[in-house]
Formats: sequence, structure tokens, C-alpha cells
Amino acid sequence: MKNIGHLQRILRGVVAAALLAGAALGAAPQPWGVALAVLGIALLATAVTGWCPIFPLFGIRPMPPRNNDRPRA
Repeated sequence: MKNIGHLQRILRGVVAAALLAGAALGAAPQPWGVALAVLGIALLATAVTGWCPIFPLFGIRPMPPRNNDRPRA
């Protein structure tokens, strides 16, 4: 089940690429470079899969429910 829209997936992919490039090129000192790489990998994974595990934890629904997900009256 996807909970991330198309535009958000593209933005996450672009930000992930920038973070990974920064980490690979040594744009930040060592502890921060590792943090950039981890964050970049997490954003890339959510961009590829279309699912963010944090959204359900906080009850965030950025995408409108599909017809078969709506409660029936």
C-alpha cells in the first residue's frame, strides 16, 4: 500500500541524491557525513517503494483514500 504521492516521491528522490552525494564527497565531517548517508538511504527507500513508515505512526494520510478504502455509510 502506498502512502506517498508522485510529486513527493520525486522530491524525496532528489533530496536523497543530494544527501548521498554530499556524504560521498565528504561535504560534512565524519559523524555528520554518516548521518547524511543514513538519511539519504532512508529517503531513497521511501521514494522507491512509495511507502513511508512514519506516516501511519502519526496518523498522517497525505494521499486521499481510494474508493475501496473509504468507510461505507
